[in-house]
Amino acid sequence: MRRRWKKSARGVLLLGIALLVLPGCDTSPTGLEGGTQVFQGTVAVGGRSSHDFTVTSAGGIRVEVESLVADPPLPEGITPSLGFGLGQRAENGDCAATFRTSIREGTNLAFGLQEGAYCIVLADNGTLEEESTRTYSVLVRISE
Repeated sequence: MRRRWKKSARGVLLLGIALLVLPGCDTSPTGLEGGTQVFQGTVAVGGRSSHDFTVTSAGGIRVEVESLVADPPLPEGITPSLGFGLGQRAENGDCAATFRTSIREGTNLAFGLQEGAYCIVLADNGTLEEESTRTYSVLVRISE
């Protein structure tokens, strides 16, 4: 009995040490399976920003634009927008968007995707003026 307790205690101790030594490891499920990823960034004039995510089983996803803020602020009645694309990485590393549209704050898009690696790209769609930027927050989540 005492010997069994020592083995159990040793296992718990080793597990505790492993958790302390490996704090950078992500213990959450990979990809979007049962979850949400939030992508944030800033796009300048003529610029673009891309983000990667993995779909671990085929199904629907939703893309929701939580916020899209212009700096400097736009005149009253003008809503900031960006170009949006969804696709997969090309051999040269670019996000090869096969779906493209213009997005604004509050935009909701739905897609059916197969298992695999994907990317979204947010880009100046010609609405940014010199010395201006757009800061965004986009959610990609499993459809419910």
